[in-house]
Amino acid sequence: MNGKADFAKGSYYNNPIYNVPTQDPNLIQAHPEYFHSNIWPNKDLPELETAFMDLGKLIVDTGVLLARRCDMYLSKKMIPQRETIENLISNSKTIKARLLHYFPLQGSQLTETEDSKDIDSWCGWHLDHSIVSKI
Repeated sequence: MNGKADFAKGSYYNNPIYNVPTQDPNLIQAHPEYFHSNIWPNKDLPELETAFMDLGKLIVDTGVLLARRCDMYLSKKMIPQRETIENLISNSKTIKARLLHYFPLQGSQLTETEDSKDIDSWCGWHLDHSIVSKI
């Protein structure tokens, strides 16, 4: 984060809808952050895949319902768009979900010192994955 190793957080990203979003090697090579197949720690945490995928589907389905309402509102306020937000979410193969864990800070990390100023204990400003409609 911000050009420095971040040891205060642990992240796990996967696609919560498709374990294999594409078999196209060109897409995988050009955009591995979107099209790489999911990797699961099945040996160490066998229940993670089912729980992650079930929760991810619930969140995406909820997002689709919300997007439908947003599309309805926006269509009344502006020229209807070719692509609706609902369709972009519903048809996306590149949805990402993230499990984020904040590791407990220890001793001097809890009080501000010259050394601890470089520790970013919260997620700062950053870009997340978003909808890509033209890959």
